[in-house]
Amino acid sequence: MNYMCLTAHWIDHDWKLNQRKLNFCVVPDHKGDTIGQTIEDCLIEWGISGVFTLTVDNASSNNGAINYLKRKTRDWRGTVLDHKYLHLRCCAHIVNLIVREGLDEHFDSVQSIRKTVKYVKSSPKRLAAFRDCVEKEKIKSKGLLCLDVETRWNSTYLMLECAEKFEKAFERLGDIDRDYRSYFGADEEIENKDDRNNNKGKGKGKIVSPPVEEDWVKARCFVKFLKLFYRVTIRLSGSSYVTSNCFFHELVSIQTCLTQMSKGCDHELKFVAEGMKVKLEKYWENPDNLNLLLYIAVVLDARYKLKYVKFCLEQIYPTDMANDLIRNVEHTMESLYTYYLQHHGEMNSSADGGAALKV
Repeated sequence: MNYMCLTAHWIDHDWKLNQRKLNFCVVPDHKGDTIGQTIEDCLIEWGISGVFTLTVDNASSNNGAINYLKRKTRDWRGTVLDHKYLHLRCCAHIVNLIVREGLDEHFDSVQSIRKTVKYVKSSPKRLAAFRDCVEKEKIKSKGLLCLDVETRWNSTYLMLECAEKFEKAFERLGDIDRDYRSYFGADEEIENKDDRNNNKGKGKGKIVSPPVEEDWVKARCFVKFLKLFYRVTIRLSGSSYVTSNCFFHELVSIQTCLTQMSKGCDHELKFVAEGMKVKLEKYWENPDNLNLLLYIAVVLDARYKLKYVKFCLEQIYPTDMANDLIRNVEHTMESLYTYYLQHHGEMNSSADGGAALKV
């Protein structure tokens, strides 16, 4: 069943952030025009004439929905600059895509650890045996094993962060529990990684073997790497505070981290960081994919202003690219100022000034 949820965000006269679910409805399909028509009908029903931005994830159908709304609502009273800045890509979703790129490189190791955790948590008897192993290995940790949701990388991070502390306990469990190895479908001990690489792939029926030392090394290394992205996702996913002014700071921290990792001595992390940088650049360095309002939000913050944006851009981008971005930001500021100067007298309510929607 196809469904869509539309949420409105706006700041009222008391400068308080408001959030309301406008609708939660079934849609016939995921085509762009269908989604766009559903959003249009909802706005008409609620009497909303001004939409400043529409935040969507990066599915291609959402591009079609944006284009539909630009055509159909361009002449509405609250439209700002012909919807030039209507399309806002979900920053948290982009972070998710970047991290998934890194997880794909560690797919085999993550699968092995996930199945190990699943084995321990599948029955009280196995969990009791595992706790006995933890005690014998004298592992001092108050954390408990947690199983992840495979489609949510942040839960995978939490699983790996917790599981890597118990490597020795898992190893001991494999020595004393006959069912442990048969659970993986591995009747013979796999002594090196070459044997596993013969089965490399992500198709169904692939044998997942128990994690070996190399898997745990990768897990520890990747957990340190993921910690930054986990913090960024939590920060950008807030619903009780404004997040648009957080984007630029988090982008700079991610870009700096990936650059350092890609130039580091750790070949494993270097390879992963380079792949993630490519994904980052696809969304945040392509002018067609970048909404400059996210930079404007920082410029309007009295603590940072335009000088801070200039400084940061010069640190993370080549000179020509940084200068082009700065000019675009300045031009956008001038265009918005001119627009609001001309239309300020017509705006009698916060709704007329434009709401931010999220699908």
